[in-house]
Amino acid sequence: MRHCYLFNPENDLALASNSSHYHTPKKILEFSSDLSLLPVWYAPNNSLILTRTDVDSQWYQELFSQLGIQQKWLALERYSYQSNDQLSPWGWNSTLLAWWKKLNPSFSICLEQMKNWSSREVTINLLSYLKQQNLLESSVYIPQKLNSYSDILRFQTEHPSFILKSPWSGSGKGLFWSNGLWRDKLKEWSNNILTTQGFVIGELAYEKMHDFAMEFHCQDGNVSFIGYSHFLTDKFGHYKYNIMASDKEIESFLLHKLYHPERLLRTKEKIILFLKENLAQFYNGYLGIDMMLYGSKSTNCFLHPCVEINLRMNMGIVSQMIHKRYFPEETKGIYNVKTFSSPKDLVDYDLFMRKKFPLKIESKKIMNGYLALTQIAPNSRSLAYLQSGIEEEVSHV
Repeated sequence: MRHCYLFNPENDLALASNSSHYHTPKKILEFSSDLSLLPVWYAPNNSLILTRTDVDSQWYQELFSQLGIQQKWLALERYSYQSNDQLSPWGWNSTLLAWWKKLNPSFSICLEQMKNWSSREVTINLLSYLKQQNLLESSVYIPQKLNSYSDILRFQTEHPSFILKSPWSGSGKGLFWSNGLWRDKLKEWSNNILTTQGFVIGELAYEKMHDFAMEFHCQDGNVSFIGYSHFLTDKFGHYKYNIMASDKEIESFLLHKLYHPERLLRTKEKIILFLKENLAQFYNGYLGIDMMLYGSKSTNCFLHPCVEINLRMNMGIVSQMIHKRYFPEETKGIYNVKTFSSPKDLVDYDLFMRKKFPLKIESKKIMNGYLALTQIAPNSRSLAYLQSGIEEEVSHV
């Protein structure tokens, strides 16, 4: 069997469109092209990475030799299907499925159920389940499904500090904050989402202290916990970067911060049961459940066990896979994705980082330094990279 990997970050938007002929916006196509090689770092060795751009066959050859990486890549336009090919995309949607079924007519997945599970509405079901298990803090508000603009106005009146979310969008996207710069655009934003997606999710705003996620994998009816990811967002929920550390260290950090530390591991166990009973029967693949610690103090925090569910590969899983494969367990670092205003700015940044934080590899492990994880082409504006052993950058973990 040949394992083929594809980075398709437009997946959430394509799911929302529900079209087998979704046209990816130019900016997202450019982002996808720039980060086409990201699966090199998480796919099993000897996989085929399908790219949206041409890549030099000698790219990172010496580095890969030092790290024991053996991958192949091929531009998507030159890909020729083989009967034993298995596709592992970032996520599945109607457009991708239609393309793949032309190549492999016998292939089948439960896309409608996957779309439903990719909706932010699923957080209502999981939080309600955890409440039944006596694992939900009394201050955690179960989101509401708002089906009309009058529902939204009522929700606004009842909850002065709130967040509205579109059912389907990329992580950190499709959000409307009551304290945002565009709060006078509530009607315009809401009607657009109601028209295109049918409803809006209403949630309360919390005094967030730390973002993290539990990452899982479903396969043939079974569910495995594969690790934690610890990440930072800005005050409006936009992704900043992941903190790379061992699962043991992240878990210890979270337990130390929680007012009810015993709930973390019990919540993990119950979520596995919930996923096994409701998802794993039709879904094979990765998923992440974004969570947070909230409260008025940096210690004695409370657990919010489901802010969002991402039914696909995600940056948190990528960062943790890289840490487990290529870092010594005790070494910390950061994993980041940045988009620059111009290709020159990206090149200048890469040059500065390589000089300031030279890469050091020992025994097929990254000890410290900076490493660009994706190809920097003449027209690239986006970059995935890591910094290893930069203690001052991750001192809060």
